[in-house]
Amino acid sequence: MIVYLDGLERNGNVYLSYVLSRSLNINIVSLRTHSLGTLEMYANKEYPFIIPVRDALPALVSAKIFRDYVHDKDMFNTHKYDQISFTADVIVDNFKQYYLFLENNPQFFIAPFYDFTTNHYRVLEKLHKFYNNDKLKLYRSVSSEEILSDIKKNNESKWAIHPELGNFPRKESELKKNTEEMFLNKYKNDINFIQNKINILYDRYERI
Repeated sequence: MIVYLDGLERNGNVYLSYVLSRSLNINIVSLRTHSLGTLEMYANKEYPFIIPVRDALPALVSAKIFRDYVHDKDMFNTHKYDQISFTADVIVDNFKQYYLFLENNPQFFIAPFYDFTTNHYRVLEKLHKFYNNDKLKLYRSVSSEEILSDIKKNNESKWAIHPELGNFPRKESELKKNTEEMFLNKYKNDINFIQNKINILYDRYERI
């Protein structure tokens, strides 16, 4: 059995893929395209498709910091792309379109960041109920500490725990504070729009 996983950047894709791969006895394909086009491609497929979802503001702030970092250092050959691709305007628009699509396509399983980073067993229980498939039952127990330990050992997943770019609790940097203030000042209505869509998805998840 194959299960696909993909969500917007900075929404916990790495962590959730580790949760699933270590808790279930199935093949997890973590696409990490962070693209609406991927959702459109898989919308009518029969495979289970899991999407990590995080609150709008922290995800937007983290996405902007990460994109700037990657572009400044020309990582992943990013200098071949137009600088416009890394602006807050583009990031906000991507988030709006992505969550508007998910609101209208309830066939995807939504995994909230607030749950799979604190109580992933609850997420796994709801995943089993959502697809009504015994292959998605818990196969082995694994603690959050073990998951983080495995991530730290895997250099490929270093962004999950990076001191500046990681998503887990750490001392707040001046860069993060300034970026958050920028979003709140310039994109408050957009953030509210995105969060409203996310709240609809959260409610859908909670009702499983």
